[in-house]
Amino acid sequence: MKAFGLSVIMLAACNPAVAEAKGVPVGHAHFVDPKNNSFSSDAVLQNILKHSSFDHIYRVSYVACGTFCFSYWFYDPKSGAIIASPDDSGPNEQLWDVKARADSDVIAVTYGPQGGYGDRCRVRSYKLVGQTFRAFGASRMIACPE
Repeated sequence: MKAFGLSVIMLAACNPAVAEAKGVPVGHAHFVDPKNNSFSSDAVLQNILKHSSFDHIYRVSYVACGTFCFSYWFYDPKSGAIIASPDDSGPNEQLWDVKARADSDVIAVTYGPQGGYGDRCRVRSYKLVGQTFRAFGASRMIACPE
């Protein structure tokens, strides 16, 4: 699966004006799953891609959450829904990467060793069904991306 180009804007402080300048309506943004509100919707919207980058609708956002810690989000500008990427990381694993395409409703999520160092990673595919990602197929082992 081809990776999308993430031109990430990392800003120190939340600034809704940045999102609005990118054409992202801020007022109606909301998390689909309330358990995912440990991040502010402003942080998700600041780092959003300008054009649809998943399933012809969603804009992908990437937010840093600590040292080698990342979260990926999918924002629907029409409904305001913010959907978290799936994270089925196992013991001693963490989410490393999410690959998506504008013309597909499937993402590939890569899980790797905690701390960002290692040579064996696991990738799993997920399909968006409604506003929920559902795993399909088995995970497979890959060389970790550099």
